[in-house]
Amino acid sequence: MILYLDELCPGNPLRPEKGRNIQGIYWCIKEWPDWMITRSAMWPVFGVIKSATIDKMPGGISAFYAKVLEICFLGSGHRMSDGAQLICNGHAFSTNFKYGGLLADEDCLKKVHSYKGAQGLKPCMDCGNLLRVKNPALVPAGGRHLTAATLDGIVRNTNEDIWAMADDLKHTADHRRPYADKEKARGLKYNPDGLLWNIALRDVHRPIEHYLRDWMYILVSAGTA
Repeated sequence: MILYLDELCPGNPLRPEKGRNIQGIYWCIKEWPDWMITRSAMWPVFGVIKSATIDKMPGGISAFYAKVLEICFLGSGHRMSDGAQLICNGHAFSTNFKYGGLLADEDCLKKVHSYKGAQGLKPCMDCGNLLRVKNPALVPAGGRHLTAATLDGIVRNTNEDIWAMADDLKHTADHRRPYADKEKARGLKYNPDGLLWNIALRDVHRPIEHYLRDWMYILVSAGTA
């Protein structure tokens, strides 16, 4: 089960009103064939909520997405992993859903994972030694500058690397020590109510494997990869 987050502004596209923005949540099944997934009708609506409501939540959209995962895959009762009953042509059957990740544009993925992106020294969550500094000569040995033309020499982060950074920020904050420099150096914002700090969800959402970039925004919509 792939979840998809996308914000939209209903009404006149020539006169957008930010106050009307809503966050739509959709889902699909990874095993569905391409001819199904490429149809908008085959991304059923999971739910809709006003963006202003999410903004008022402690932890913002990161905490909101964590709550969605809690409802679907944690606790007792009606979990998606335990099975859901479906009716087809008058026949009832049960099927189990396994979580497959979050698909979204890069801006949404960064907010859900509390990643700083271009505001941090490490702009890419996947890359452990890719650095964004003004002078490429300042990149330490073993590092790669953002202007690198290839991925040669890039060290990939693991889920454990991301969780370790999150835990270290929490430890620093809990001991009332400044952590702004650590945030910038690691490219991660401390969000105690956010997804990465929800320990119970670490068995559900893995920040590297489940960070699914929407190729449309990267390759098609004024982007390159």
